Amino acid sequence: MSDSDFAWYDPDVVEVAVEGLRDESRKWHDLSDRMGVVARRAQHLNLSESAFMVSDALVGPVTAGDLLRGYTAMQDLLAGLFEQGVQQFESMADALRKNADEYEHADRASAKSFDDIAVS
Repeated sequence: MSDSDFAWYDPDVVEVAVEGLRDESRKWHDLSDRMGVVARRAQHLNLSESAFMVSDALVGPVTAGDLLRGYTAMQDLLAGLFEQGVQQFESMADALRKNADEYEHADRASAKSFDDIAVS
């Protein structure tokens, strides 16, 4: 092997690649768990109409109602986005884990094929 060649099929290289994928998968699962906490907390950040009251008898109740509707719409939007983040992070973690599994499977299958060729 020359200096410019890389031992792509060296078992240590394949093992490092697989472990790297598994490490990244764990990171994405952790991020998903953390985002889940954010999503749950965001769902419970409710305010009552009195939180938006303006001390004007004529327009205060109308303004408070409008502000509450706007706040609730934004809270719902953000909570939904945080929940989507949980799902996306889980999907990334699962994809990385499956990729690592496939790498291992393909490596074992290749090794078996070479062994079969060698004994024939």
